[in-house]
Amino acid sequence: MSEVKPLVSIRCIVYNHELFLRQCLDGIVMQKTNFAFEAIVHDDASTDGSATIIREYAEKYPNIIKPIYETENQYSKRNGSIGRIMNAAIHPDAKYIAICEGDDYWTDSNKLQKQFDFMENNPDYSLCFHSAEEKIENSVSSIIAVSEMGRLEERDYQGYEVIKNWIIPTASTFFRRSIYSDSKYLERAFSGRYLYGDVILFLSLAELGKLRCISSQPMSVYRRHSGGVTFLVRNLWTRKIRHLENLRKDFGGKYTKYCDKELAWMYFDLFTSTIKETPFVAIKAFIMSYIRKPSTNLRLLRNLFYSRIHK
Repeated sequence: MSEVKPLVSIRCIVYNHELFLRQCLDGIVMQKTNFAFEAIVHDDASTDGSATIIREYAEKYPNIIKPIYETENQYSKRNGSIGRIMNAAIHPDAKYIAICEGDDYWTDSNKLQKQFDFMENNPDYSLCFHSAEEKIENSVSSIIAVSEMGRLEERDYQGYEVIKNWIIPTASTFFRRSIYSDSKYLERAFSGRYLYGDVILFLSLAELGKLRCISSQPMSVYRRHSGGVTFLVRNLWTRKIRHLENLRKDFGGKYTKYCDKELAWMYFDLFTSTIKETPFVAIKAFIMSYIRKPSTNLRLLRNLFYSRIHK
């Protein structure tokens, strides 16, 4: 029997996603395509029942689900080890990569086929994506709110738009595997300097080709909950600032003005939150806010002044 050679490889990183994982894997295995695809499902040493669920699906769908089970958590190392492990597991014939992390899921069974067809017919594009719904849930997986993420249009998007607004839902992305051979991207991705690896991926893809939203209709769901990675990161404020400072430097000044505006806001927020307890940190943050974007800093200071006197 000849080996099935997948043209699309799906990256699915899982950590304590037991409550959501079946919905994620069902969204993957339901895909209707005229090509073979695989899903590399990486369990990062979960402490719940995630690994058991992955084993169940791997046994039921052996041609699709390709499991990796860690005994030591890789994300906490912050050294790019997850990326290296996942990249090494991709089938050599795969041309494209799709992403669906264990707490997100796909809602359209033709999603992969639509994106595959677009990329095959448009070789000058490095990434395509689509609109998504956002679900905010509590710790017992009860839905608190459902909304559409942003207002995506069916058009080309520029790299600076990725920085100004969080516009690309991660579970909607479909891109050329060739990005994993780009030395600039690999250095950025495995450096451990960034809090949001997907933003660095998207900006690196923008250097290699065009970015396109192919559908304003949601075909996936982004789930926000207390067990999400952003909720688990320590010193989140400091990490966000460091992320933007490194992004500003590593992309050769291409996104300087957009980073500076965001940094001015962040440093000013740090100033207002630390002025009473740690004045030295607050003053330093205020100076950095002014350096990054004087006009934004002065506007924020004016708003703060007026809000205090009109209390």
